[in-house]
Amino acid sequence: MLTFEQVELFQVRLPRVSAYRTSYGDHTWRETVLARVVSNGIEGWGEFSGDGPGFSYETAQTAWHILKDYLIPLLCSTQLETPSMCPALFAGVRGHPFAKATLEAAVWDVAGKQTGTSLHALLQRLYPDQTLRTKAPVGVSIGLQPSIFALEVRLEQLRSFHLPRIKLKVRPGWDDAAIKATRLAYPDTPLSVDGNSAYARGDIDRLVALDDLDLTMIEQPFGPDDLYSHRDLQARLQHTPVCLDESIHSVRTAESALRWHACRVINIKQGRVGGLTQAIELHNLCVEHHIPVYAGGMFETGIGKSLNAALACLPNFNFPGDAVPPEQLYGFDLIQNRLDYSDDGELSAPSGPGLGFTVDLKQIKARTQTSLIIRK
Repeated sequence: MLTFEQVELFQVRLPRVSAYRTSYGDHTWRETVLARVVSNGIEGWGEFSGDGPGFSYETAQTAWHILKDYLIPLLCSTQLETPSMCPALFAGVRGHPFAKATLEAAVWDVAGKQTGTSLHALLQRLYPDQTLRTKAPVGVSIGLQPSIFALEVRLEQLRSFHLPRIKLKVRPGWDDAAIKATRLAYPDTPLSVDGNSAYARGDIDRLVALDDLDLTMIEQPFGPDDLYSHRDLQARLQHTPVCLDESIHSVRTAESALRWHACRVINIKQGRVGGLTQAIELHNLCVEHHIPVYAGGMFETGIGKSLNAALACLPNFNFPGDAVPPEQLYGFDLIQNRLDYSDDGELSAPSGPGLGFTVDLKQIKARTQTSLIIRK
């Protein structure tokens, strides 16, 4: 039984090594929230992976408020048999999936540490008839570039890496030529594009024209609430699957998208759907509908990526995921034991108890803007 006597919050600011551009703007730094949950003297950590207010309405400030005033009091006032009870516990708080996922991740970390069991081993118990792989392929994501020449320079910088997949950020006016330049540089590497909702319904012919460019998928070209346009696009594409990301903010919305035939791939981000338990349910729903998935990323540090690495080992994750090493993003990480990236482009699920990492508290405190302790 899990009981919780204390939760500590850290609001952390992380400067990026270099700017990363999407249709939501330039990302030169990241503000996030870390949660340290204590249960019977055992601590567990979770990371807010939201990147609002472009990708989602949630920001570090909204997460802080919802965690402090609603979710943490709920957690400290009850006891749980398993972390999978978190969605029901938090159900009275409408929305705010990234904030909920932050706290649930810390609960999973505690649960594993109490029994000396890794998250990967806990997930294996959910699939007794299958042997989960212990590592999963991860690809690189290239942001919007100021010119084709700049893109070519970036592509050349990647020559020394094994790339199971390249994902190219696109928007109207930066798609066809950028795709062809990338394909010329990497003719045999699987290539997908991600619109981050930058396209309007009037751009559908432009997107259909990309169907002959040998793409593994076209991800989220239209707005999160526009399943109709995604359905229309998927019906007109003969070769290329539509992948949904921002549209899938719950298992129920995913079910609607699948029944509407609005996509043929889903990007699963556990933070976007409210935590690991909901991500597993979404994964299983996609199995039932024969829809492959991949594990998306949100510029997390090793705290968040450790959970994602275990999730990506589930059987229906059939495409390389997003998991750039934190050291490449920030020049450092917030955990002491670095994530295990192989030379052939795979990320291993941590094998240590819980989420499998030891936090670097010195780094966390050096980056902390404010902190707060909430006791039972």
